[in-house]
Amino acid sequence: MVSKDISVKGDVLFTNYGVSGFAILDISQAASFALLEYQAVDISVNLLPAFNMQKLSQHISKIAQNMPKLSILDILVGLVPFKIANGVLQELNIVS
Repeated sequence: MVSKDISVKGDVLFTNYGVSGFAILDISQAASFALLEYQAVDISVNLLPAFNMQKLSQHISKIAQNMPKLSILDILVGLVPFKIANGVLQELNIVS
């Protein structure tokens, strides 16, 4: 099995059936070839490319300090769409 990492930048659209958008189209040919060879295809999406882990942690902490009445869900919704924020909190078993 051949591992091939491809990195692209662009728009991603989350749909009921999967993902779409320009970034997905950019990698679709390589993914199609891999699938034809019965290889697993995984994708990861960086929703906050302007942040590294430390910067994101500081940003969330600053918002929480400045607006203590906001829930963690409210803070995350300021960064990513509601469904993603809610899904992350559910996955981490965090009640907002």
